[in-house]
Amino acid sequence: ALYRDELFRYELALPPEATQRRAPEQRATATELIEAQRVALAHALPGPAREILAPLLDEVNGPLLRDPAKRISLLLLGDCLMNEIRCFLSGRVREDDVAVRGYHLYFSGALSVPFDAVPARYLANRQAIDIVGFSPFTFDGLPLFRELLIRAEDGNIDEKSVESVLNVVAGIFGEIRSLTDAPVLLHNACGAPVGKDRAALTSLPPLTASGRAAIGMLNAGLASRAAGWDRVVVVDETRIARRFGLRRLSGSAIPGGPVPAALFHTSRLGRELAEVYWEFADSQIRFGHIRMLVVDLDGTLWSGVMAEGAVDHFTERQELLSDIARQGMVLVALSKGSPDSVRWGELRISQQDFAAVHRTWGAKEDGLRRLTREFNVRAEHIAVIDDSPAERELLRSAFPGLATFDPADPRTWRRATRLRAFPCGGRGTRRASGCGRA
Repeated sequence: ALYRDELFRYELALPPEATQRRAPEQRATATELIEAQRVALAHALPGPAREILAPLLDEVNGPLLRDPAKRISLLLLGDCLMNEIRCFLSGRVREDDVAVRGYHLYFSGALSVPFDAVPARYLANRQAIDIVGFSPFTFDGLPLFRELLIRAEDGNIDEKSVESVLNVVAGIFGEIRSLTDAPVLLHNACGAPVGKDRAALTSLPPLTASGRAAIGMLNAGLASRAAGWDRVVVVDETRIARRFGLRRLSGSAIPGGPVPAALFHTSRLGRELAEVYWEFADSQIRFGHIRMLVVDLDGTLWSGVMAEGAVDHFTERQELLSDIARQGMVLVALSKGSPDSVRWGELRISQQDFAAVHRTWGAKEDGLRRLTREFNVRAEHIAVIDDSPAERELLRSAFPGLATFDPADPRTWRRATRLRAFPCGGRGTRRASGCGRA
């Protein structure tokens, strides 16, 4: 992951023959860089070593040479932790035929580099942003955070100090929201790093019981405020720290000795957080472009056939779909059966949550074609959740570009859950009206 990230991290000099084909300020492509590597290896290595290393390098380079099926754009706001997330995320998603473009705007309390909204505004005006990552604390993002921990050691921790830090975070979030409607992954604080890296990478005081108490107060206040902010998901670093251990997460993700000085540090925390980002990136890819969500009823929102008697309800699915509909998603029921066989009073979702209920004995293909005309929406902006593999296949064949999902697959509902954090109707660039909260 680090190697792949490095290929795109620096402006690289082009060979003379390449500069004749394009403007000198342009970067070399991955294909050109990798071909240059092959030439260099052929000259630098003896035959046996070259025969061993060349296939291994080709395997590592393979995902870089494929044109990705999907692309996703991130705006990353924070200190060096965001470098790590971008690095490990880029390597992770390439295996799934996805390319990530991570725009990192750096601010750091340790280096006295304040947050600056001007470059963020410039990027948002030029590039559609799918997801924003905002890490105000880890490792040492804000001077007030450092002062909070110092005051805690002196026994001066109070709600006023915590509120001062949260007011700064709220101000930055307000600036983010003026730039983009994209979902924001907002990090709380876990106390990383600890050990020798704390002094080497930050200006934070040693983490003690008083510091942990201050972080607990800060995280509680952050969660309370974020509950009232649009399309925010709190990335719970403390939960990750409890799972893996704070000291282990603070250590290097690269085993076997120190990383060369020219490369930035890469902690295990950055690697674990990259997985969290991938979950949201995957949901954005699967559902971020969807404008109409079509769901089956029997076997999808409850187990069994309601017309035949009692059924077991999937209440969490029903409540989730109700939330999504109230946020502005066009929710439609497309199911075989008699319309009067649905006992709406048993459900956690009401008939009014559906923009349309198409329940007949006719072919679902005909029903979906009627719905696309009625709501003036193309197939590539529709997702169907249906428990029948045969029905999903028939619909995919009839409507190229249609996305279909199996309700028995837990990933379907995890992805749908994150729709609460997405702006209604797809990618976020400018603020839109009528969308709900995460």
